[in-house]
Amino acid sequence: MSLGGRKRHFVVYLLIVFTVLSSRFTFATHDETCSSQWRVTGYFTPVEMDYSQTEQIQIYIEALGESLHSVAFLKAVKIEGWGKTKEGWYLGRFSNKWHKSNYPLNSLGRPLSTGSIATDKNIIPTGTTLKIPSLPNRLRHQLYVSDDVGSAIKNTHIDIYTGEGWQAEQTTFEITGKDHTVCRISSI
Repeated sequence: MSLGGRKRHFVVYLLIVFTVLSSRFTFATHDETCSSQWRVTGYFTPVEMDYSQTEQIQIYIEALGESLHSVAFLKAVKIEGWGKTKEGWYLGRFSNKWHKSNYPLNSLGRPLSTGSIATDKNIIPTGTTLKIPSLPNRLRHQLYVSDDVGSAIKNTHIDIYTGEGWQAEQTTFEITGKDHTVCRISSI
């Protein structure tokens, strides 16, 4: 038998040994507790450059002063919480005032990141890690961390932060639904 043939046989042998061993041992690093009938929605950070509407309005921003912005962009920021301005900083609306930040922020005052979720803290406490296997494509394998809240997020409703811009907005439409399975991840 040639050296190349021996290498192939050895590789096949290793694959068989690994398959047998892996069937006898569990390599799990966490447990999952799943439940169904969850409502999932998405939220995103609008980007002012995506709004071609020419109508603009002057607003007062805490610690900054007067600033001119697209009306359609401001409406989206009121709904989503934060938006990225044409100047590159972030505009948020809370406590009935406009605020400036270097990042879009969650309810804890920390920067939002893709995978952040808003939950009802009475149902899913802050810091809980979840998986939502009923989501489409790449999103079903992602881990989500509960680190935000929202006034409309009650009971078995989860709102997933999808990122910035129009593509993130499209993702919110893809994930919205009422019959999702949600799994809490517990570390062992």
